[in-house]
Amino acid sequence: MKTCKLSIIVAVVLLLLTVHPCHGISESCMKAYNQGGAPAVLQSPDCSQWVLSTRSLVNQTTNCEFVNNIGEALYQEDHISCNIDMQIPLPGKDGPKDVRVGVVAVFDGHMGEEASRMSSELLLQYYLLHSAFIVNGNKEQVVGFAEHYGDGSNLTSSNAVRLVISEELTHKRILKEALLRTIRDIDLTFSKASEELLLAFDVEALEKGLSAGTTATVAVLVHGQILVANVGDSKAILCSEKRDSHQKIKGTFFATELTSDHHPTRADERARIKEAGGFVFGMGNKMFFNDFYWFTRAIGNVALKRYGVTAEPEVTDWQPLTTNDSYLVLATSGVLKKLSSQDVCDLFPAPNWKYKKPT
Repeated sequence: MKTCKLSIIVAVVLLLLTVHPCHGISESCMKAYNQGGAPAVLQSPDCSQWVLSTRSLVNQTTNCEFVNNIGEALYQEDHISCNIDMQIPLPGKDGPKDVRVGVVAVFDGHMGEEASRMSSELLLQYYLLHSAFIVNGNKEQVVGFAEHYGDGSNLTSSNAVRLVISEELTHKRILKEALLRTIRDIDLTFSKASEELLLAFDVEALEKGLSAGTTATVAVLVHGQILVANVGDSKAILCSEKRDSHQKIKGTFFATELTSDHHPTRADERARIKEAGGFVFGMGNKMFFNDFYWFTRAIGNVALKRYGVTAEPEVTDWQPLTTNDSYLVLATSGVLKKLSSQDVCDLFPAPNWKYKKPT
């Protein structure tokens, strides 16, 4: 059977990294997590082993290809995070086991790079923590499938298949919930930092801290499947091979957008902004709220939260990757102002392209 090999491209350092997180979590450390999530764990003296085990994840990009160009901007506001070889402890029939998980993200900063930089630095660290603590905090649920089948020694072939399916479903539930909690905690961490600037009357830093924000488009890959969470208007695009009815490659890719932009042009987004007291103006695909804001969801932008701007992500269902899926592209809006999603996929060599040595 042909295995699926997907190339990851982040458009906006190449390091090898292996993570070996701690499986054991003390009661006092679990209490800290329940009270304040990932930030509380990293600040608690009872969780020092977690600070050490996740420190190497800070601000890392590994085994991914990326392009980063400031274009017409005065300085770079965008950041990325990528590691397609994270080892995350997840439940198995014989207890916790390290499962290979890929995490890819792009953060398109605006009004400053503070929010996008913090998001890129915290993403992998928070995600690892949340995954492990969710497993530890819900042991009865996550190992229930294993208890149902005992030690697996008397499994029939059909039951063995069900055991594998149940295990994968459990992993996907945990990883999805961990991603939601990670994005929430990143937004809360940035908001708290901004509030501290306000209390300190740090005017220069305050202006940047309160105004800065970022999109967040994050893809998670495990067991040959992909899930995407999106906040804002960056995109995740899957470039897949075109094949004819006989499964022969037709020589080009077709683009599938895995995200939907969060702009006032969307009726649901516009309604939330108006309900919160914001006002929207413009027509067609050119709409803004409160004078000039074009986004309706973002991490950060603390001053706009009261007008309905939220960091709550829109999350796809898990979907299987096939042998036709060749490239996953995460791109900021700056790239997509110049290129359509199909244009992006057309940049890659055709699947049946072969290099010919010049004569």
